[in-house]
Amino acid sequence: MSKRLIGGSADMSERFAAVARYSKKIRASEYILSNACNIRCEGCWFFDGGHDTATKEVKDLGLIREFIAQEVARGVNTALLIGGEPTLFPLRIAEYVAQMERVTISTNGLKPFPVAGFENVAVAVTLFGGGPTDDKLRAIRPNGTRFTGLFETALRNYRADPRAHFIYA
Repeated sequence: MSKRLIGGSADMSERFAAVARYSKKIRASEYILSNACNIRCEGCWFFDGGHDTATKEVKDLGLIREFIAQEVARGVNTALLIGGEPTLFPLRIAEYVAQMERVTISTNGLKPFPVAGFENVAVAVTLFGGGPTDDKLRAIRPNGTRFTGLFETALRNYRADPRAHFIYA
């Protein structure tokens, strides 16, 4: 590692080396868990791009289990579960948890995700800016009606959840 980047610090050098060693063990893949979502964000690549109708949603847990086993067999050990809205389908997530070493879900935060059985699942709560910005761009129900308080709801649902991280999209 460049001394310029770590400032010649022995501590930073060791920390970087530890991260590099750990990251070599990660083989990640991203999976679309569902075509269903409880909101319709403006500019959503999934719905605006027609991916919800272009892809067939697999609902059979046995087929999902077999698919995950194939992924594990090819060396994948880390799953990022996205869209539509993963928290709507905890049984599908449980299949990934049973076979993958690490699982992260990406959620809009409207629905709390259970802790029991999912203690080691990282929860990435997506924001578009918080407060009024999220309401303007994301607080839209599938039927097109608008609501308020998306950001506040996400905070309430995940504020004390040690699995949660808030990310800006």
